[in-house]
Amino acid sequence: MFSGTVAEANASAMVYSLMLACWTCNVEPYACLLHVLTERPQRAPGVDVTALPHSIY
Repeated sequence: MFSGTVAEANASAMVYSLMLACWTCNVEPYACLLHVLTERPQRAPGVDVTALPHSIY
C-alpha cells in the first residue's frame, strides 16, 4: 500500500490492476500471474493483448 519511490508505486499499481482484472474476468489470479510472468518476457513488444486474463484459456 505504501511505496518509497514512484517506481515502487507503479509496480504495485500494475500488480493490483492485474489482480483486479483477474477478479473481473473470473480468472484464477495465481494462474494468471504465473502465465504473465513466464510468458510475457518471451513475447515481442506490442503483443500484450494475448497476455490479458481473458485470453489465458
